[in-house]
Amino acid sequence: MPITISDEENKRINNEYQRQWRLKNPEKAKAYRRQYYLNNIDKITEYQRQWCLNNPEKAKEKSRRYYLNNPEKVKEYQRQYRLNNPEKVKERHRQWLLNNPGKVKAYPRQRRLNNQEKIKELNHS
Repeated sequence: MPITISDEENKRINNEYQRQWRLKNPEKAKAYRRQYYLNNIDKITEYQRQWCLNNPEKAKEKSRRYYLNNPEKVKEYQRQYRLNNPEKVKERHRQWLLNNPGKVKAYPRQRRLNNQEKIKELNHS
């Protein structure tokens, strides 16, 4: 009489087998995941975009953690982005200035308050 296994049990056994295989063959598993990503990049990108839209707090926390763990990588990426996209950066800055007139107006005043000692020295010399 053959032994029958439930679908749930079969799935559990299969998952465990795959997990063990990945542990024994990390390079092959990595190559497979990389190839899968390259073959499905559009689908994966859209899924990630939707996830971020549906989970804004989690996405923000994930981004914050990445920045805290990789500040140099993030700064280098930002620097490269600014070098490669100067027009986009200028346009974004221009839009920010237009959208935040109160902050723009307050900046010189705050700067003077923060640097009163230096200003006094310059005026008395």
